[in-house]
Amino acid sequence: MFARNVWDLDRSDDYEAAIAGIILTELFFIELGLPGTLSEIRIDDSKFELMASEAVKTSGLSTRAYVKLDTEDVVQIYRNCL
Repeated sequence: MFARNVWDLDRSDDYEAAIAGIILTELFFIELGLPGTLSEIRIDDSKFELMASEAVKTSGLSTRAYVKLDTEDVVQIYRNCL
């Protein structure tokens, strides 16, 4: 839906539309000069455990999310964003 509504894509296959929408969104962010990684804004992994623990504790990620996440899951997501 996002790719079709925002980028006016005419793709019948949902997966293809989603991938195209992700690519177009990323290119748009690059065009705007926005950072794409945590490293680009000088965030390192020194506080990931604390950040992840607080995120899980205060957000319901481990109890109410569609895919339940624990602290290690969130730390890995942060690492993937470096």
